[in-house]
Amino acid sequence: MASITTATAPTVECTSPQGAVVTLDGSSSSDPDSNIALYTWRLGSDTGQQVAPPSRIPVVTTSQAIGQTTYDLRVVDTRFAADHIPVTVSVVDSTAPTIACNAPGTITPSDVPENPKKGTVSFKATATDVCSGVSGVTITGFTCTRPTSCKVQIQGDTITILDSGGIGDTITWTVVAGDGTGNVGQTTCRLDVIKK
Repeated sequence: MASITTATAPTVECTSPQGAVVTLDGSSSSDPDSNIALYTWRLGSDTGQQVAPPSRIPVVTTSQAIGQTTYDLRVVDTRFAADHIPVTVSVVDSTAPTIACNAPGTITPSDVPENPKKGTVSFKATATDVCSGVSGVTITGFTCTRPTSCKVQIQGDTITILDSGGIGDTITWTVVAGDGTGNVGQTTCRLDVIKK
């Protein structure tokens, strides 16, 4: 009689909003007479929809959405003896969004207008997420190495330099971004004030 000691039940990182391609592997199945004839993978249970036609090949691939999905592997030998086992596969989103500061590494004091009415120097942070989208981007704080002369305004995802603090100042700010499944990423952006 064909028997299944185990079947691979992987956890797979999503690769798109649709989930990921998962590999269902029944190659650890065995038969006392070494005469396995067919492997069949079904969705949900042994009476569910076939993932692929019955085959002598124990490995199939299929697309799966984020979350857990149970498959049923049935193994049949040449005498029609069979065994089956459920296999649960998890597709997860465990990767935080990728954050972009969208700011140059350096500015000069002359890049910041003395009169804000003539314009301001602002940088808007953005983020991307492969699987579940970005739920929000926020600048949570900043520091200047010359805090008495540096003036910065933060509004949501945008930092505006009102006064650079002069040559030699370093302005840093922290950006936090979340995605639709609760992963949170954080990065520190840095801007050095240099001589033109």
